[in-house]
Amino acid sequence: MYNDNNMNNYNENDTFYMSYGIEDDGSKVSPDPQIQPQAAVKKKKGISKLVPIALVACLSFGSLGLGIGAGAGIYKDYFSKNIVSEAQEIFKSAESSVSPVVNGYSNLAVGAEDSKVVQVIKDVQDSVVSINSTTTINNYFYGTITTPSAGSGIIFYEDNDKIYVVTNNHVIEGAQSITVSLDDNNQVQAKILGRDSQSDIAVLTVNKADAKNVEGFDYKVATFGDDSKMEVGQTVIAIGNAAGEGKSATLGIISAKDKKITVQGDATLDVIQTDAAINPGNSGGALVNLSGQVIGINTAKLSQTDVEGMGFAIPSSSVREIAEQIVQTGTVERPYLGISALTVTDQMIESYSLPSGGVMVYSVSQGSGAQSSGLTRGDIITTFKGTEVKSMEELQNLIAKCKTGEKVEIKAYRNGQLMTFNAEIKNINSVN
Repeated sequence: MYNDNNMNNYNENDTFYMSYGIEDDGSKVSPDPQIQPQAAVKKKKGISKLVPIALVACLSFGSLGLGIGAGAGIYKDYFSKNIVSEAQEIFKSAESSVSPVVNGYSNLAVGAEDSKVVQVIKDVQDSVVSINSTTTINNYFYGTITTPSAGSGIIFYEDNDKIYVVTNNHVIEGAQSITVSLDDNNQVQAKILGRDSQSDIAVLTVNKADAKNVEGFDYKVATFGDDSKMEVGQTVIAIGNAAGEGKSATLGIISAKDKKITVQGDATLDVIQTDAAINPGNSGGALVNLSGQVIGINTAKLSQTDVEGMGFAIPSSSVREIAEQIVQTGTVERPYLGISALTVTDQMIESYSLPSGGVMVYSVSQGSGAQSSGLTRGDIITTFKGTEVKSMEELQNLIAKCKTGEKVEIKAYRNGQLMTFNAEIKNINSVN
């Protein structure tokens, strides 16, 4: 099945997921924090596929906290009784071959490369915020419930009145309330300025007057670098709100450039691949070079039992282009008909005695131009604006050339009869 605003599809093993999964009825469920992409973290059971790193604290968050708390207690007890004394003896016996030991521990010097990494993290950390939000969902067993979520964002711009934060769209999608924090404790209210589901980019604003009243909100505007100048093998650092436990940093390299991924069938993204650990909650966080420049926004990771070290970030050039458009206009224009559909094959025509080839409507989105026109499930679209349509890809290309607000004529078969429908092309970012 295809969607009219998604040009590519991957095999099941190549699917990239957000921090939540999709049930058979289309409802969202949160995933386990161990198998997320970098987005808003919804802490709950989920899928082990390619996932955006959002960590959403749902019903299973309690069990996560219990596991962490219990583990910490066990380790603390074991270390206090055994490890420290054993480590001291090991270090003492090796004094002749390592640097001098102070209080039982090796006094190892920090190398130049380590110092650079440390300095970059210090320089960038006040440009990266932890994002916390609440989302109301309808659950079959529990009714309407409110779930807390967590992700990351980057301060990329400011004016006289506001601070602007760029993040992933899937971090804040459906959120009723949003706060951001620099110190992981003190929160300041944030609002959605605009978002683009196709590029998975969203922009939040924070009133400077509100930020001044919040202790610890001493921010810096991030410096964006040129991702096109980065080379495979160069060192990068991922900074974000991993697992919703507060900001942390991981180190890696650029593994590949100019990759394409499809995230949960919603958007096809051009990305940078990195082996820096990308965890749930990292979505929207910064991928920076050793000059302290943001060269990408952490967005997804491939999470399978036989795969390691495959994280993905949207390049800074794409992020800036979309974010600046949102700052200027509040949205990104994306022509949208509002159907999910599939190409009618010769085999389908023969097997089901269909009257024609074309594109069969599978579902129609609420509030879309397709719904208003009267299109419904099972209709077979044959022409769009006078052009014959033989595949979903052809229809997608035709829709992409339209302007939002444009009225188009569509011809489709229903129960063997050719009918005419007049639909308005809308902006997907205004409909959703």
